[in-house]
Amino acid sequence: MRATRSAWLGFLLELLLLFEIQVCDVTEARQNHMNRMQMSGNFPDSREEQLVRQKIATDVQKYMNLSADPCTDFFQYACGQWRRYHKRQLRPDELSTAQQLMETKISEQLQQLLTQPLPTQHHPNGYSGPSMTNVRKVRAFYESCVAVEANAGERRRFLMKILKDNGGLRNVPNSNWQHNRQWVQTLGELRRNYGLDILLGLEIDLNLQTMKGNTIYFGEPKLTIIPAEHCNALATRGAQVRDEVYELVQQQVTENLRDWFGMDTGEAARFAGDIIRFEFELCKQMGEQDIQKPEEEFPPTIQTQIYGARSRTGQERLRRQKGGMTLTELTSEMGNHLDFKMLVEVILESQYPSQVYLRSPEYVKHVVRTIKTNNRITVGGYILYVALNELNQPPEEAPSQRARQCVPGDATSLSASFG
Repeated sequence: MRATRSAWLGFLLELLLLFEIQVCDVTEARQNHMNRMQMSGNFPDSREEQLVRQKIATDVQKYMNLSADPCTDFFQYACGQWRRYHKRQLRPDELSTAQQLMETKISEQLQQLLTQPLPTQHHPNGYSGPSMTNVRKVRAFYESCVAVEANAGERRRFLMKILKDNGGLRNVPNSNWQHNRQWVQTLGELRRNYGLDILLGLEIDLNLQTMKGNTIYFGEPKLTIIPAEHCNALATRGAQVRDEVYELVQQQVTENLRDWFGMDTGEAARFAGDIIRFEFELCKQMGEQDIQKPEEEFPPTIQTQIYGARSRTGQERLRRQKGGMTLTELTSEMGNHLDFKMLVEVILESQYPSQVYLRSPEYVKHVVRTIKTNNRITVGGYILYVALNELNQPPEEAPSQRARQCVPGDATSLSASFG
């Protein structure tokens, strides 16, 4: 573990050095430009300068994760939100970006953690009892995923096992359908065993109310069936679930169900229609807090202070600092339609008496309203499909590529297990 941390520090130092070189280049170019303007008798307008500085400050701040402790993880503090704003697929002839290099490095290190021998019980770097249980679960999933041969038959058996282990589906024969099973239990077990962030986001982060210790924040999920560019508040304004882009997603879900479980076309289409309509409603509130309001909605005194865009990070920090409540209080406030206490206890496998916070309050309320207007079979089916779609191993992938793809995508969950 010490070697891993040393490697990380070396990698971060190299990255920071590259960043410093780029900043110096930009600064030198800007200084040369200013000198030329002064020699020609042209001086920039002070308001323009203010706008430029405000824009640069906003860009820098939005990449930071102010909820992280810089003394514990400075990189997460300084660059924790970078990935959120830099997701671009490279063309085949392009070189890798710093983000891709970093992701590759992280993936390689996670693979090493998942394949290296476990330390003995009394080893200085050994795991505690509960941590060892979680580590074994993650490793068991990784090993079973890698062992799946790249053919359709093995893949179907792999997905069917996941389905059976999590309560099954009513319209899939021999899937261990449990009609009395609560979908909250399924949601919690999928998060605990596979790190899947479905329906409702859950993060463990620094408690900004007390500025010490960690707490739970609820917000938007990381996983959706509909692509993110079409699953957000802006994209769904004026849109209909029967628009072509959503119809194409529904067709893909239908084809997947037929391929995975041999489901009848009509039954698969009905199931796909139900869960896409359900998710389309969820999409209507996703990203709502990131939509910037026009300046006229702010008092004049504030307008004069913000020439550029507002800081999302600062807004998010203020939202997190709103008063928390216990899981029982939150469940009651949401009309008992979503058992937050049960969800967290299934994930943590223990009680959680501390207060929790809402990172996206309006989305959480919207989830509860949407759940209320749909039956539990639709909600449970949606949760299971998102999980299967995420864990599905494409049959065309070469065995050499499967190990990296089998590394669980939730690095936060892994870090909680491996320490």
